[in-house]
Amino acid sequence: MHGKGPLKDTSYNNTDKKEEVGIQVSNEKKEQEQVVLINVFTAKPSKLEELIAFQSKAMHSLTDNDDIPGWIGARWHRSIHDNKAVMMITFENIQFANNWLKNLNSSEHVDKIKHLVEKTEGGYYTLVKKVGTMDI
Repeated sequence: MHGKGPLKDTSYNNTDKKEEVGIQVSNEKKEQEQVVLINVFTAKPSKLEELIAFQSKAMHSLTDNDDIPGWIGARWHRSIHDNKAVMMITFENIQFANNWLKNLNSSEHVDKIKHLVEKTEGGYYTLVKKVGTMDI
């Protein structure tokens, strides 16, 4: 939902100085593993509900678009204790995630949510261990 990579410690009060991070792939096996893009949003005071509503609507556009190669699914969680929310988007591998981010018109999306967000932190993750099912 932003730049050419997940944002890390980005202040939306100063959008010209976004720090972007990427992922380094060390071998061919890692290149073929499923990857999850995880972004943690910290909403401005009293803006969490509006952020959740806006991002939920944006996520529906993902599910309406079957043209996203390698896209598996997405989840949007809210904190029960503070003003944070977590978005997780899963891809078949890092190449699909990077291609999606390259083609994403993120500046328009960031402009629409910057009045709602204090900061966002993000990165790519791979599964280390699975126990049970997570159908929540």
